[in-house]
Amino acid sequence: MSHLHVELGPAVPGQLFISAAAEAALVRHYNSGNIGRVHHMLTRQPPRGSRLFTVTGAKYFEYALLDGRRITPSTRTRRKTAGSSIVKVIWKGCMFAGIVENIFRHMQKDVLDDTIWAEIRWMKHLDVSPVENDPWSIV
Repeated sequence: MSHLHVELGPAVPGQLFISAAAEAALVRHYNSGNIGRVHHMLTRQPPRGSRLFTVTGAKYFEYALLDGRRITPSTRTRRKTAGSSIVKVIWKGCMFAGIVENIFRHMQKDVLDDTIWAEIRWMKHLDVSPVENDPWSIV
C-alpha cells in the first residue's frame, strides 16, 4: 500500500454539523479498535469509559491537494459542477468512482486521531447503453 501526500486547503468558516452517514461511520471508527470509545447523547447505558460523541467536532476544508491534484468537495464548488470533485479508487483490483461531498477532520475529546476524512457519494457502473449503436459505449 502506498501513501499519498495530502495537503489541506483553508478551513470553512463557521460551525457545521456532520451528516448522519458521516456520524455513523465515525462512531464505528472510534469504537472499532484502540482509538477510543464513544456513544451518542441518547444512549441509555453508555459503556464504562465511553465519551459523548462530539457532533460539532468537525472542521471542514475548502479543498485538499492529493499528490498535487486539487480535490474540491461538491458542497464547496462555486460553479456547482462536480468536475474537480470526482475521484477514482482502485481497491482489490476493482475500480470505484465517486463524488467527494466533504473533506473534514473530526476532533473528539480525549482521542488523538488526525485522520483526514472524505465523505464520498459512490457511483455504480452499469453495463447499459441508453442509445442503440452508441459509439461511446464500452459494451
